[in-house]
Amino acid sequence: MSPSIQVLLSNQTEILYQRLKEQLFTSDTDPFTIRVVVVPSKVMKNWLSLKLAEDLGVAAGIECLFLEPAMQRLQKLLEDPEENAFQLPSRVVLALSIEREIRQALKSEKSEIWKPLKDHLLDKRRKNLTGKGEKRLVSLSDQLAVLFAQYDKYGRKMLQRWQKEEPAGWQELLWKRIVVKVGPESFFWKKGNVTVHLFALSYISRQQHQMLCSLSSHVPVCYYLLSPCEVFWSDLLSDKENSRLIRCWENQGMSAEALSEATELLFERNPLLANWGKLGRLMAAQIEETTLQTDENYRELDQESTCLQALQMDLLKLRNGKFLEKRSFKEDNSIQIHVSTSKTREVQALYQTLLGIIDQHREIDPYDIVVMAPNIKVYEPMIRAVFQSPQSQLNCQIMDLNLLDQSDVVKGFFHLLDLAETRWENESVLNLFSFFSFQEKQGLTQTEVEKIGKWVRDTKIRWGIDARHRSEILLRNHCEKGMLDNSAAGTWKMGIDRLLLGTAMILPSGIEEKARFNRRPLREVAASDQELLGEWAFLMGKLREDLSLLSSEKKMPLDEWSEYLLYLLHQYFSWNRASEKEKAQAETLAKSIELLRIADAGAKDFYPFSTVIFHLKKALELQEVHDRENYVQAVRFCSMLPMRAVPAKVVVMMGMSEENYPRKEDKTILNQLYFQKGVDPFPSTTEFDRYLFLEAVLSARQSLILSYHKKEQGGEKLNECSLLISELVHYLDQSFSISGLKPSESIVYEHPFYSFDKKYFQEGQKIRSYSMPDYLAALSYYKVENKSSYRFLPAFHSPSSLTNQKFEVIDVKEIKRLARNPFRFYFQKRLGIFLKEEEETSTEETLTLSPLDLSKFRKESWRISMDKMLQIAELEGMIPVGPFRDLSIRKAAAEAASVAENMTQLSLKPSDLFEIQFCETCSTPRKEENRWVLPPLIVELESGFVRLEGFLGEGSLEGMIAYKKGEKRDIVELWPLYLIWCRAIEEHALPFRKDLLFIRSGERKESWLESSLESLKDYISYFNQASHVVSPLIPEWVEALTKEKASELEKALNLSLNGDFFYNDEVKWICRGGNALDSEEMHAAWSEQAKRLFSQPIAQWSGKKR
Repeated sequence: MSPSIQVLLSNQTEILYQRLKEQLFTSDTDPFTIRVVVVPSKVMKNWLSLKLAEDLGVAAGIECLFLEPAMQRLQKLLEDPEENAFQLPSRVVLALSIEREIRQALKSEKSEIWKPLKDHLLDKRRKNLTGKGEKRLVSLSDQLAVLFAQYDKYGRKMLQRWQKEEPAGWQELLWKRIVVKVGPESFFWKKGNVTVHLFALSYISRQQHQMLCSLSSHVPVCYYLLSPCEVFWSDLLSDKENSRLIRCWENQGMSAEALSEATELLFERNPLLANWGKLGRLMAAQIEETTLQTDENYRELDQESTCLQALQMDLLKLRNGKFLEKRSFKEDNSIQIHVSTSKTREVQALYQTLLGIIDQHREIDPYDIVVMAPNIKVYEPMIRAVFQSPQSQLNCQIMDLNLLDQSDVVKGFFHLLDLAETRWENESVLNLFSFFSFQEKQGLTQTEVEKIGKWVRDTKIRWGIDARHRSEILLRNHCEKGMLDNSAAGTWKMGIDRLLLGTAMILPSGIEEKARFNRRPLREVAASDQELLGEWAFLMGKLREDLSLLSSEKKMPLDEWSEYLLYLLHQYFSWNRASEKEKAQAETLAKSIELLRIADAGAKDFYPFSTVIFHLKKALELQEVHDRENYVQAVRFCSMLPMRAVPAKVVVMMGMSEENYPRKEDKTILNQLYFQKGVDPFPSTTEFDRYLFLEAVLSARQSLILSYHKKEQGGEKLNECSLLISELVHYLDQSFSISGLKPSESIVYEHPFYSFDKKYFQEGQKIRSYSMPDYLAALSYYKVENKSSYRFLPAFHSPSSLTNQKFEVIDVKEIKRLARNPFRFYFQKRLGIFLKEEEETSTEETLTLSPLDLSKFRKESWRISMDKMLQIAELEGMIPVGPFRDLSIRKAAAEAASVAENMTQLSLKPSDLFEIQFCETCSTPRKEENRWVLPPLIVELESGFVRLEGFLGEGSLEGMIAYKKGEKRDIVELWPLYLIWCRAIEEHALPFRKDLLFIRSGERKESWLESSLESLKDYISYFNQASHVVSPLIPEWVEALTKEKASELEKALNLSLNGDFFYNDEVKWICRGGNALDSEEMHAAWSEQAKRLFSQPIAQWSGKKR
């Protein structure tokens, strides 16, 4: 029986829709007719449903399905059950069957046919499946499942040969063992009350076409095809195919004259249709081969008033504009090409362009605009930032997003599963605690999570549950041996134990007492947070226990894995307070886990977790998420998928760079369709993309906008435009002119780097901006009076010109802060600005002692024995573990020995050291254990009396102690403290020497001051001034400020700011954005003050050693 498919052809989707509407409800149908409408994409489905609802009032009783589900639905409805219908298993079922068969072959098969597979999967030395081999096997099985589905669609003859012949390769053998059957050449159907409508599908495989031809003898089947050309065009050849044919004729010895005539005939066609339309030609050829009845309804435009309309008519009439008289248009912008500097600027430029089009054409609504990109997911953040900002005048809906990237529950769940495979780094665990669904289930607030993060940093937790867990991780992932050092420093158990000990006991105060503990208590938890600490400790233990199965390499049936994963999902995540959209996404995850139970078709085989997680992720990747899908009046964003083009007044294609579009075909060597004879035509990804571009040109009713960005983020290579854009522009230049110019000179819009560039707001420019914030930014940026950039500190005022701010009581620690960092002192004391330091959470083991830990070690090591100090250092996690441990210990020992030697050289013993405290309640000096308590130091200034209180630091009978080397910057930083030391000795006749002892270098700086009072008065006056205006007298710059020329200061500034280890964050913050400090201004204002305060100590002590 001959096929009776009705084929309706048109160059406009709207006409095809009108015919579909007529065919759906003919006199041959009744209310119980099952109307199956096959659509190519979600976007087309939405468009069709909306149109049917608008025109018919309802869209019920119509099943809109994609091609593969539709074919399965028809087989279920209409195939004769007595003929034992064949149907290929689903992708996951097929992949699991392939994996099961390969595992069995790797264990028991000895045939050489399996050797390539064994070489690829098995460890060469151990001859077994390692962790890497397991992942390869799972991925390979999934690839083969996809290929087997392609073989079933395009390679029926190849499969029939495989079925009859002895297998020549392992793929053939796998096919015969797993699939067994090949789809039939003929199909057996029964009649049914069904109508089938394939709407706007550009291409279906030959096997699917034959199946529908067979079905059409029993039920009505109708194709609605978008055809770009009304004349016969299926014999056209692309430029590449023409060149190949010409070479063939040359090799056959064709004469030059005949070759010239043939070549002229070959290229006398529309090149765009020939180069972009191969997919449509293949579909047309299939229809012609089966002699189907066609009904053509092409719409010709009354006039070609725009460049876009003329282009569409050239395609429709198969005209080549090169051989026609060049057509001219005045100020035509129906086709636009926008070039931007980045993805962000590309989206910003698109937003302004769309506003401009809507402003010019008031009949265009946001819903009339479709925006496509090769992968819309890479543009999602930029689209949200621009189109969903509070200032945006356009709504948007984003299609084709990935569930794995959208849902907080899904992302948190997979982060939990991935945690078992990691080293339990501090960042990974803290990231798990940052998911709101996890916090909701565990009863945690964001503030409590931040406290936990602080505890982790304070205890220096890096990775690993405990020392044993660390060794297990190394054995599993990298080595044949575990950790070289069994120290628990930096593990979760060590850190939590230290916090628990700190809440349960009084902390030891002396060094000797600290050394008696095998865990160093840490008092970081307030009494009100002790309950939180207990809950956190319990949760960490529960996590370790529940996730241990994932790292045990245990294999289980899929139903047990499903039950276990559902337990983890409900145990650690909650979505009760989430939005309806989030709840639906969480339920989709739970349903996907449930479906794992039946994925192995009841085989009850045992699988490792790597298999389960792979297929669960694949299943969720196929679950598309659409943002704001219910927004009707919104710009529609979607990915460029095959057969995706929908009609719209404005069609936009973003990301049209050479690298991104058309997409390259991944020609894997596994695909036997490339190497076998007699396979059906199977279009490549590039051919689908070219035809999609052609459909987009046909679908644009008023404007076609193409855009790309020149540079990828973080990349150096510049992007060129897509080859398709180059072909289009070349054709336009040959065929048309716009305002007397080539279209390439008129339709290409180069966008500047900034969105507030003046070009957007000048008269006569092609591109405009409708953004008020950008306009205000442009006014500010290009303002004539604003010649210099903004400076946080307009000028360094001279201290003598300012009124002193008076302090009656000054804490000595405030003087220390000023001496160490005048900028930070001013920021915090005067402005109340506290720059937040970056809270770094290191996940790696330290290779050396940090400078801070080395400083602590240096100060304490000579008071007790080296062994006890090392014990304390290890308890606090100061000593690196592993092969660098001994090196660090040697370095620490060398530092301790150096300090001990210097102490001996300075005639000091540990018992000689004491602290100095100026106490408000003290009336006369008194000596306590390891401390001298003195009355506050009273200094009389012209403005009144100042009282100094607080702790000064360490000293001895030999002089004031400083754990520094005695460099010039050290002298500047210690000078005010030394003055207070000397003044205390003078006022109370203390039995101390006025020397300054530098422990790190063993230097003794002897005093030359008979009285320190005047110098101390000067410094306190400076303290008052620096509290009112920022002072540049930081220790690194003081010596340069005492010089006569500002050039010395300029050198010091450059050395500090351009170096790698400059500590002053406040100076860096002031200089951000290229705001350099003015050395001339600074020198003029502060040089005299620097000389008055520091010239003498620098001159007296610099370079002199004893």
